[in-house]
Formats: sequence, C-alpha cells, structure tokens
Amino acid sequence: MLSAAVYAYLCFSVASAVLIDAQAILPSALYEWGPKHALPFWVKLSGDCLMVPNATPPWFESLVLCELIMQLPLLLYLIYAIPKGSSYSRPAAMLYGVHVATTLVPIFAHFLTHAGQRECATTLSTYSPNSPPTQNNVILLSAYGPFFVMPAVVAYCACTGTGPFTGVPWPTAEPATRRSSRLAKKKL
Repeated sequence: MLSAAVYAYLCFSVASAVLIDAQAILPSALYEWGPKHALPFWVKLSGDCLMVPNATPPWFESLVLCELIMQLPLLLYLIYAIPKGSSYSRPAAMLYGVHVATTLVPIFAHFLTHAGQRECATTLSTYSPNSPPTQNNVILLSAYGPFFVMPAVVAYCACTGTGPFTGVPWPTAEPATRRSSRLAKKKL
C-alpha cells in the first residue's frame, strides 16, 4: 500500500511541477494551450500569493527553479528506478525527499507569519483590485502539506529500506584503478 502511495505521489509531482509550479518562472506563452487557466482559479480559491503571475517573490522563484532543475530529474529517475529495484534509487530518494521537505519550510513560514500574510494581502489586492482574494490557510496548508509529508516519507523509506525500497540494497562503490581492473580480468 505504501509503495503504491509513494509511486502515485511521484507521478503526481511530475505533473504538478510541469503544469502548475513551472508557471511561476516560465513564460506564460508556454501555457496558452490550457493549464494557464488553472492558475488564476487556484489563486482566487486559495489566496496563494506565491503563484500570482508577475508578482512571484524572487526567493520562491529560486525554489521553483530548484524544483525544475533538480527535483524533476530526480522524480523521473525515481519513477523509472524504484520498480526496477535499482540500488541508486535509495540515495536519490533521500536526496529528493530531504530537499523537497526543506523547501516547504519557508513556504509555510510565508503563509503563517504576520509579515508573510501582510505581503500576501498586498500582492493579492494588486492582482485583483476590485475583489481581492483572501488567503485561505486551510486550503493552502492542505494543498502544500502533502508535498512536505510525502517527501519526508520517501526519504524515511529510502533510509530504512522499507516501503518501495524493501530489499533494495545500498549501492556499492569499488574504486576503479588499473590494479583492480587487472585483478577483475584475471578472475575471468
């Protein structure tokens, strides 16, 4: 059951990163075909000031950039490697899980601190001056929460060899020297 949940989360995260999160830093012209309409709906529903087009804070843009250049390749690798039982999936999963869970800390702090809430209110009123959406922490924490919990679960499972990593060994590294290569050839 845990393996299926982890795998489903990894697949959902790829879609979320490409279709939603990337809109914070990529040109809107890339999303003319459809997902661009999901973002204004999300902002009005949740009051997610971090995803307001053209008003994304630089620190959040840097987190999204990390998501696209580091987390996304790791996600794709894990989707491929976990079913195969690759020993390299364990360190990759730990790296992914710890990195993602850590990036959620400043996001939660932004939503829950008074300074972040004031900044959100200003951003949201600029985004929609006639009827600014209000920040809904229940929706925001419910939406962002799984992206904190599941990566932590993935890292824990990879570290302990449980869940989808049951029976998956740690990778072994043997130094590649001329002597070890000669010895390996002699054994053959």
